[in-house]
Amino acid sequence: MATDTITLGVQAGDPEAGNTMNSFFMPLRKLLAKHCVGPYSTEIDEFAFVLRIDGKFGYWNFEGCDKLRINRRGRYITIDIGVPESRWRNNDANNIANYLVDCVAQGLKLMIAKLKKSKIDIRDHDLFADFNTVREKYLSAVA
Repeated sequence: MATDTITLGVQAGDPEAGNTMNSFFMPLRKLLAKHCVGPYSTEIDEFAFVLRIDGKFGYWNFEGCDKLRINRRGRYITIDIGVPESRWRNNDANNIANYLVDCVAQGLKLMIAKLKKSKIDIRDHDLFADFNTVREKYLSAVA
């Protein structure tokens, strides 16, 4: 079974965090799978994002993108996205959606910079053209 080119994993700090954010990350995950179909590199097959959503039982105490790593043998690059409670609890749907898609965009920029610095080929224009389609469809669905 082939994996998606851009994946979006989730670790939630409690059931409420997971349930609240589910309606935001699942549509984004589906759009990424549908519209961001690589390959965008001859050496990297997967761009993996992991949402770390703070809650009552688990929290990571960071916001935005962190822990960027390349695994050449595994042919992937990964980054964590910290989502503090203040970003999801009692927040407007548009704010949550914009935060999430902006973090993915920032993560892609960081990944691309790291790949280029590591002398790994990347078709960044194609990747961002596809991601911009995702951003547009995602944000129009929330509005």
